[in-house]
Amino acid sequence: MIRKLFLGAAVVLAIAFTSCNNSENAQSQTQTATEETNAIEEGAPIIATELTGTFEGTIPGADNGGCKYTVEFGSDGSCTLTRSYQKEGVEPETITGTFEYNIANMPQVVCKFEKDAPVCFVRDSNDEIVMVDEQGNAPEYRQDYILKRVVAQ
Repeated sequence: MIRKLFLGAAVVLAIAFTSCNNSENAQSQTQTATEETNAIEEGAPIIATELTGTFEGTIPGADNGGCKYTVEFGSDGSCTLTRSYQKEGVEPETITGTFEYNIANMPQVVCKFEKDAPVCFVRDSNDEIVMVDEQGNAPEYRQDYILKRVVAQ
């Protein structure tokens, strides 16, 4: 439902900006679109500008005790992913890359790495993301794939 709200807001903004014929009309339409967008943001649990920060969670594993994922999203579009396997003798792995998160793919977050496959998440709220496949489909046991925002101490 939230995806539909944001998609609707994007459509309203696109129409507002492309159908302007003069500055007075543009100002009126921009003001209306801004008011509608603000109304959606105030009632929505997900805010695009609040993705930066660190999220953590332990994802189940078939042959080990799981894997702790720590994902840090930078305000500059950078992404750092650390996998800490809960199996003896396996060292944590940290990879860096970038992430995409915008109105077009909201609430999906796509982390891209140079030498690794993309890792995708869907935002449940400002404080939770769920690991999903590249099409945005959550696993059967969705609750086991939730990463929660780490609050700075």
